[in-house]
Amino acid sequence: MSFSVHTYVLLKEGVSPEVIEQKMPALVEQYAAGQIQAETGISFEDYTRAGNGYNYFLQPIQDIHLKSHLSSEIKPNGNILYVYIMIAIAVFVIIIACIGLFGLSAYMAEQRTKEIGIRKALGSTSSQIVKRQQIIDSNGSLCVL
Repeated sequence: MSFSVHTYVLLKEGVSPEVIEQKMPALVEQYAAGQIQAETGISFEDYTRAGNGYNYFLQPIQDIHLKSHLSSEIKPNGNILYVYIMIAIAVFVIIIACIGLFGLSAYMAEQRTKEIGIRKALGSTSSQIVKRQQIIDSNGSLCVL
């Protein structure tokens, strides 16, 4: 009659949890009725008619931490809503990063186009336009040629 334990059950492949749950009231009556009658002094039928009893059910172990909100659980539960919120924030940050990357790529292409235009105006050959040369001027600044 103690509720201080949690029981985990591994079902065989193909066994329906609903079938097991339907058999649980008979198990309670078979194994707990004698103890209830001995401790309370009334029959199990009178005990259940008075509104007392046990309600056992099966719950998938994957649902315990995020989806179960039962009283007297081992640890406080998480909330699946918070997981969905964090996923949405992560997707939003990735989208913003992609937009920034596309903007930066467009900016770099625009700068390269200007550079090519200037090189052509100064009379560079095709191979000089394709090949960029970097040198350090007298001030220590990096120059791209």
